[in-house]
Amino acid sequence: MASLRAIYLDDTSPEVVYSGEWSDDTDPYTTGSGFVWGGSQHRTVGNASLTFEYSGMFLVIQGRVARIVPEDTSVPATSSWTCEIDGEVVPSRVPEIAGDFNGFSMCILSSPSEGRHTFQLHATASESLPIWIDRLTILPLANATYSGYTAELDPQDSAIQYVNGRWDTTHASNGLVLFMHTAQIGTSLRVDFNGTRVAWLTNHRVNPNQTYVPSRGEYKIDDLPPVAFEIPGRSPETYDPLQQVLFETESLAYGPHRLSVTYLGDSAPLVLAQLWITDGDLFSPTTNHLADIPRLSSDSSESQKASSNPGAIVGGVLGGIGALMLLALAWYLLVFKKRKAGIVGAVIPNRAHEKVAQPQPLMAEAFEWNPSQLMLPAPGGSVAGPSSSYSNSIYGDQSGDSALSEKARLRTQIERQTEGLQPQQIIHQHQDSVVRLHRDANVANVPPTYTRD
Repeated sequence: MASLRAIYLDDTSPEVVYSGEWSDDTDPYTTGSGFVWGGSQHRTVGNASLTFEYSGMFLVIQGRVARIVPEDTSVPATSSWTCEIDGEVVPSRVPEIAGDFNGFSMCILSSPSEGRHTFQLHATASESLPIWIDRLTILPLANATYSGYTAELDPQDSAIQYVNGRWDTTHASNGLVLFMHTAQIGTSLRVDFNGTRVAWLTNHRVNPNQTYVPSRGEYKIDDLPPVAFEIPGRSPETYDPLQQVLFETESLAYGPHRLSVTYLGDSAPLVLAQLWITDGDLFSPTTNHLADIPRLSSDSSESQKASSNPGAIVGGVLGGIGALMLLALAWYLLVFKKRKAGIVGAVIPNRAHEKVAQPQPLMAEAFEWNPSQLMLPAPGGSVAGPSSSYSNSIYGDQSGDSALSEKARLRTQIERQTEGLQPQQIIHQHQDSVVRLHRDANVANVPPTYTRD
């Protein structure tokens, strides 16, 4: 069964209504942890509010916040804000350590019921401690309509195919894969998707004690020429940048496309935390249904000639009709033989109540028996799946994902973006102004199991 994907709305969405002292801020704030999405944020230094009506099971408001540690403890360490859903105040969140954080989850709300809800944020800020709004995250409803959104694909999404090389995994304690990563040259993946743009989100928490110099990779969209990108190096002594956008494709015509990514090495690993697809599908595919569709090519005229060849079309149609006739003949002969044997009237058991196994991506089994490393064939070799048998999905029973499991999954995904900002993280004081996380801190802050609101 396909899973719902989380979606993001930018702060510029016309569905978000702002009141009070707001201004557009186009500073990318690359010196802070996290990233700014969409090229701008709404910023306030006074009293302001926003209202957003939505349909969904879960909502997160994210933006840039700053926390200071003043000598005078009577001075607020951050600006303040309150969040409401349908008039009920819900707890807000503030960073537990000093620093500037982009994409911080200011409020995480579980919708009281399915249907339409009204979210409001009331902010009190100042010139020294502004508040920014960058994006809203929603776990959508299957029967609702959304526009102007970006869909999130986590590393286990069935649209992502880890086709060759070696991919390692980093897990949360609940088994959810936080990120996939590789340091083997030539390792690649591909993603078939509908949409208009793809952004690759990376994370720098793989092997945090090691020093890396920059590496290289390349991506391709359909049959267009490859595009090179750099994978930044890092040192254990630098601050943790948390999630960052590694690369973003150019705008595409809406429709089916294929993204292919290859790691070229040979120091800093290639890490996949999430893929964000603008105008992407709300559901992950049950099968790789986009695999054989026409795609963009640098020689579009040749592609058009091939696709409009009438002889090929007629031949394909006749071949399909012939195959159907052969299947019908085989079925008739089988039934005729059974009738002669006197078994046609046998009772056929009703299997409607039995679960039907859904096709799973190559990596699904690997996530269940939780290996620390997964070996796949080198480039050019044949792909063979793991020998372990598939059990339950990491998301629960695929035959009936509940709203509760979806909420828990989304919360864990959201916490990925602000890992390192939780109270259990250990802080070491240094003589300089850089705040460093203890190197033995947990990989993820896993949420509790939710009960129905």
